[in-house]
Amino acid sequence: MKRALFEKISLLLVVILGLSVMAACGDDDDTEPLPGDKAMLRAVHLSPDAPTVDILANATMRAVSSLAFGQGTGYLEVDAGTYDLDVVPVSGTVAESVLNVSGAQLMKDVSYTAVAYGMVDNIAALLLEDNYADLDDGNIRVRAIHTADGVGEVDIWNIPDTGDPAIAWENVPYGAVGDYLDLPAGAYTLGIDLDNDASPDAVYKMPALAAGAVGNVFAVKEGDDVYLLAQLKDGSITKIMAESMAETADLRVIHLSPDAPAVDILANGPNAIFEDLTFGNGSAYLSVDPGTYDVLVVPADGAPADQVLSITGLTLGVDKSYTVAALGMLNNLSSVVLEDDYADLDAANIRVRAIHAADGVGEVDIWNIPDTGDPALLYENVGYGTVGDYMDLPAGAYTLGFDVDNDATPDLIFKTPDLAAGTVANIFAVKDGDDVYLLVQLKDGSVAKIMAEAAADTAMLRVFHLSPDAPAVDVLANDTVRAVTNLVYSECTDYLDLDVGTYTFDVVPVDGAVGDSVLNIADLALTKDMSYTAVAYGELSNIAALALVDDYSGLGAGNIRVRAVHAADGVGEVDIWNIPDTGDPAMLYENVGYGVAGDFMELPAGTYTLGIDTDDDATPDLVFEMPALAEGAVVSIFAVMDTDVYLLALLADGTVVQVDASTM
Repeated sequence: MKRALFEKISLLLVVILGLSVMAACGDDDDTEPLPGDKAMLRAVHLSPDAPTVDILANATMRAVSSLAFGQGTGYLEVDAGTYDLDVVPVSGTVAESVLNVSGAQLMKDVSYTAVAYGMVDNIAALLLEDNYADLDDGNIRVRAIHTADGVGEVDIWNIPDTGDPAIAWENVPYGAVGDYLDLPAGAYTLGIDLDNDASPDAVYKMPALAAGAVGNVFAVKEGDDVYLLAQLKDGSITKIMAESMAETADLRVIHLSPDAPAVDILANGPNAIFEDLTFGNGSAYLSVDPGTYDVLVVPADGAPADQVLSITGLTLGVDKSYTVAALGMLNNLSSVVLEDDYADLDAANIRVRAIHAADGVGEVDIWNIPDTGDPALLYENVGYGTVGDYMDLPAGAYTLGFDVDNDATPDLIFKTPDLAAGTVANIFAVKDGDDVYLLVQLKDGSVAKIMAEAAADTAMLRVFHLSPDAPAVDVLANDTVRAVTNLVYSECTDYLDLDVGTYTFDVVPVDGAVGDSVLNIADLALTKDMSYTAVAYGELSNIAALALVDDYSGLGAGNIRVRAVHAADGVGEVDIWNIPDTGDPAMLYENVGYGVAGDFMELPAGTYTLGIDTDDDATPDLVFEMPALAEGAVVSIFAVMDTDVYLLALLADGTVVQVDASTM
């Protein structure tokens, strides 16, 4: 076990002093070093559970001796050139080397800091090029290096004695090196934000750094402690522990009572902590001491006796963020206390939740309506005063649909603005008079208003081209709207969303005008929430149309729904039989004429063999072995004639499957 541990740290340090140096120097300079060409190299050991080691150079020179965790060396000046490096136990010889690296190249006039960091089972290496050039008088130069194993991405803040904190390094992941910053000489207070909530979780007071100082500031983790190690040019390392931070909670409020006046908010006494808050507006966060509060909502400049709403026993936890919302009409005023969560949000995501604060509106379902594809239910049966769970979603703009009558069809449509990655928002539905709209509350306290768009009553229509000798076609709606383009024989479009109403459709050659129409379908009434398939069938000289209603509702578990449509030009009335593997055939449809659609039939899912009797002798003349149809399939099966008779099975997603006749 000890040898395995030693081998890991040995491998790391060889990589640091060997391969990493080679990577930094490059391999495209074959110039031999001249006498006096020097490189500078030092090492720092930041692996808290790794042992102490020596490093030998060219077999005999002990370049590093007894290097332990938290320690660094001064610079070692060596001739630029090529070295063999051996890692050995403390005081060991080259014969005890556990790993040898030959041919490590050091570049002249370059200073390096080699860093071993992380726990042994996750150990890693960095090679830093140190920069002491061109530092202005009166300045210092520092950079931050994240070597705290087990700590995720951090923001590092400069916290001045007066004024607002400023981010010095943002979104620094484990193993990353921040850029150098040149700053006026002096003492600095650094804050590390571990959970991306713009509030430092640990504060470190750096010692005063004299003008000209150049330092590396390493964040390390040992046990439960996260602290800093400041390494200066002379190799000295100063340990800086985190200071205790004042315990606080963050509180903000939002006014969602449409008929209430401007209000003040009082907490544990007569003094207002928020003033003159009007309907539809929210406050920024206020840092307060954790604890339990009695909160009163009073008219602006009012006294406790004027309260219109009280919240007793409001408990605020350490390092927690809260939003208090007053909602409803003044005669029915109530409150909701929300705990806001900014932690562990993926960099590309947003975090949102819905709060039903629309007094007078009952339970709602909330849908996400994408630009393409089917709507998805986000929240179901959300009652007034209810807070939905947070959802983490990809950044972007969203269209939300509110279904207020539980018919699975949105009655109100809201289009959010583009929400940038990192956004965390409360989305309140409110009602003011007859208007229902959304208020989106962002982290900074700003509130955006989103009015509802009219939810159009729509129907679904697709078009199927079954005229075998007709060219590719377009379909015009009401003379001018080119609803379908370049549709070829045996292909079907996806469903199109069309406003309900009565339409005239014309089938025209590609790019043709209504005057070129080869088929006119007049006065086709499309009804709300219905699905239709419009079919052009038959030879071009005898082309005709069918408008079929597609029924996807109420399909029993384990079943499929099918119907037969006779579109085989030149074939007379037919009977259609189900031919089972065993037992007698059964007639499904009798005397189906050309241009006729049979009724839908609900059958168990599976594979079927269909027989078509064209001469009414109760014996199938054509047999078709259908592909297996899975549970839930809704299929229209068209018989068509193009030299031979075959079937085209049209599925709900617009897929068309050709089934040829089997040999009798």
